[in-house]
Amino acid sequence: MSAPRFETPSGQLHAHPDFEVVLDRYSAAFIDLYAGKVRLIKLVTSPARYSVVGFLMSLHAWRDTGNPASGATVGQIQTLAAAQQIASPGRITAILANFTAAGFVSVQTVPGDSRRRRLEPAVTLLDHRALWLNLYLGAIDRLYRRNYAALFQSNAEFGWEWQRQLMIRAVQFAGVPEGNDDIRAFIARDGGHMLIMSLLASADRQGLTSLPFSDGARRFGLSRQHILNFVADMEAAGFLRSEGEGGRRLQLAPDFVSRYRRMMALLFEAMEHVCARAAAALEHRAAA
Repeated sequence: MSAPRFETPSGQLHAHPDFEVVLDRYSAAFIDLYAGKVRLIKLVTSPARYSVVGFLMSLHAWRDTGNPASGATVGQIQTLAAAQQIASPGRITAILANFTAAGFVSVQTVPGDSRRRRLEPAVTLLDHRALWLNLYLGAIDRLYRRNYAALFQSNAEFGWEWQRQLMIRAVQFAGVPEGNDDIRAFIARDGGHMLIMSLLASADRQGLTSLPFSDGARRFGLSRQHILNFVADMEAAGFLRSEGEGGRRLQLAPDFVSRYRRMMALLFEAMEHVCARAAAALEHRAAA
């Protein structure tokens, strides 16, 4: 029997009375998680790289532990990427090579078949994924009054079931991300999401802030020119405007702030659906 389809996020979570506080706390923790990890930021920033990580983790979660040949392979990840029109096979191969060189992915030879290679997440990637997932679970717990973070800590299988359910959702939704609009073009740039979060975190109630040179250079490994180009393009898109001498003072557009927050509301809603399905699957297996 096939699993029931996931609900489509509505964005109504944006109106939750605690949403703004939870998102601000989540953003601060997210920035801290990536601060100083320049190589990691560059490896997982773009949609193609991020998707490759997701495919790798999900295929690893779906492996048959009794079959040494089961698990993620380059070919399987290329097939998934092609089905969702994410990147060419050559691009996927290059991304996986970068992940392997950086120590985030290990390549294993399948016993009995020296030509077959299985890909596995290395300890470095698993450790980062646990920290990253805990950020999401913590935010969802506060918004929905759940205990997913505690379940993740007490039962490692929850994290893998979460990964399986995430892949099912991606297939059912054909890989279409929440808030698929022009904001994502900026999030996809090197350090883009961190820069947006920094701008929002430093803005006052009127949306006034300044160029995040210190955050960009010290914490995310971005050049001053990269930040200037990023802000200039955001201004051209109507997301902010520069003010004052030198253009270092920035005024965030109210529409941009509201659209970004709604995008994150959609994401949190989607993640709660995944968590609920994962928890239900574990409960069903325990009762069987």
